[in-house]
Amino acid sequence: MELGKKIVKIRKDNNLTQEDFAEKYSVTRQTISSWENSKSYPDLDTLVKISDDFSISLDVLLKEDKKMIKNISRLRARKSATLGCKMEANSRRA
Repeated sequence: MELGKKIVKIRKDNNLTQEDFAEKYSVTRQTISSWENSKSYPDLDTLVKISDDFSISLDVLLKEDKKMIKNISRLRARKSATLGCKMEANSRRA
């Protein structure tokens, strides 16, 4: 199950509106909607808070969301490639 669907389930299982959930995590209702629709993801600190508040392991929250894992992997690869180019350019200057 995707993280967004898990957030919807957590919220609804605890009888919270998007507004309630947003207030609890100091974000807007629109941000909660984006999380629930997998358009964006909570930052790591917020994920830890959700995990703690609802007694759900981070492993359970994150591991099954293949789309998010691919996005993170793609971003990491892009960042590594950019860093490699910068390091190469700096070594040429030296």
